[in-house]
Order: sequence, then C-alpha cells, then structure tokens
Amino acid sequence: MRIPSLFIIFATILFISPFLVDGAAPGETAESIKTVDNRTLYVSALKPFSKCAIVFVHGLFGSSQHWYFQYKLWSNKCSTIVFDIYGHGLSKGILKKPDRNVLVKDLQAVLEWSKAEKYVLVGHNYGGVGIQQYATQRSDPKLVAMVLVDSFSRNPPPFREGGDQPIIYLLASKVFKQQDIIQAVRALINPANPQDIPLPGWPIFAGTGLTTNIVAANQIILTNHTFEINNFQKPVFVIYGSLDSIGSKNTFIELADIYRRSSIEAIEGGCHSSFVQYPEEFNFRLDRFLKTVNWTVS
Repeated sequence: MRIPSLFIIFATILFISPFLVDGAAPGETAESIKTVDNRTLYVSALKPFSKCAIVFVHGLFGSSQHWYFQYKLWSNKCSTIVFDIYGHGLSKGILKKPDRNVLVKDLQAVLEWSKAEKYVLVGHNYGGVGIQQYATQRSDPKLVAMVLVDSFSRNPPPFREGGDQPIIYLLASKVFKQQDIIQAVRALINPANPQDIPLPGWPIFAGTGLTTNIVAANQIILTNHTFEINNFQKPVFVIYGSLDSIGSKNTFIELADIYRRSSIEAIEGGCHSSFVQYPEEFNFRLDRFLKTVNWTVS
C-alpha cells in the first residue's frame, strides 16, 4: 500500500510543479495581482510581457493546472498566460456579495497586467462564458479572437431554468461540504463514461483550492451570468467533445451560429474535457486556427 501512495504524491508534485510560484521555470513569471475591486488573482506566464498573448481561462471547479498540456506550446511566439479565477486554485478568497461581472474584472486585471498589444482568449465552459461576457462589455480592440471550448451562449445548461443536469441540485445548496465538491466535479464531467476522467485523481486536481474557498465558489456559481451577445466581428473558434454530456452538439452549433465569423469542430470521442483527454488533437486544431488569426506582433 505504501508504494502506490508515494507514487501518487510524486505524480501530484510533478503534475502541478509548472504552476507553483516557487517552481517557476526559466522565462516564466508567476505572481499574484490585484483586480479593480482589490481581489487577489494568481497568474502564471511563459515569455511574459510580450506584445502578444494567448490567455487560457479554466472552467468552474477548475484551476490553471488544467491547461498543463497547452501551457508551453506557443511561448516561442507570444506570452502564454494562465490564471486561477477568483475562489479557485491559488486565487483564494471570498466574495463579499455575488458579482455577475467577477470574471470580466478578472480578465481585465490579467490583460492589463500582460501588457500585450494583441491577445487571443481561450475559455473552457464557464471560462468561455466569461470571455464572451468580457467581449460584450469591453469591445476591446486588442482582443483579436476567441476560442470557446465546450462552452455555451449565455448561461450554461445547469443554470437555465428547468435544467435537468444532476449538478444543479448540488450547486443550489447554500452550504458546500468537501464531498459535495467532489460529487459536483464528477457530475460536471459525467463519470458514467470513463473517458470523462482523463487523468487519475483528476477530480481532486479540479477541486484544488475550493475546499478552503467554499463560500466564494458558491457565490460565483449562484451569480446570474446571463448576458446579451454583441455583434463580435472577429474570429471565433468553437471546439467541443463529441461525447460531451454537459452540452450537446446542438448547443455548440447554436453557440457558433451567434457569431458572424465562427468555425466549429468536434473532437471525436472527446467528452467535456477533451483538451486534457486528447491534448495532441486539441492542440493541433487550436494551432491550425491560430495560424489564420493575426495575433502575433513583430
């Protein structure tokens, strides 16, 4: 029993080490920054403060660690930036009250910190909702494209009135317990299909930070993030797992149809976290899209 335990500890350290402040790699900056309302966010960047950047935004119950397989790929061209949204990962804290613009403020702080003149935003699930909300509110000329990964237009299905997702019953409770968080993560990725858990212990990684930020997570979850999609004129890439049980093919087609310059692709056999399940396939498709976008600065 002892050897597997030591292996798990070693594997955990190896997995998260690229994202630890004290373990910053050469050419990497990892630090905490402040938002406009004085909340603290943890940010990590390779080739920081370049003129261009690609910014990855994780989903609900996630952390910046989830972009492990994407983090190092594009830093030869531009900054690659990941961060923990408030109440997740190392961005620990508790909202004083629900704030429907909390993700917009998070993004504003990270993008100002980046000093980039052009950037692409990549958002998974709830993070994808957040970057759409940012694009709607800010009309930011520096934002040249959006990538929406297993994401939705307006509120994700679990938040819609009459939603039938099992997770809604867990999220609606006013007080979370640790086991509730693990159950919620499992409901979110649908463990009925083993492919939905791409790495051993993934639900534990997904819940990093939430056990000590229960109130913040609860407030973020219960905040209404409904918003109106504007006429975003720049390229939008919608990519999803064909077996995603949180959304559906029609959900993602509906999302792509909102935007005038959108393209959409499915990763066959992928579920709600295909960028972790099939990183080579996901990265190939993302890179192909990025080559069509004018996002680098000489």
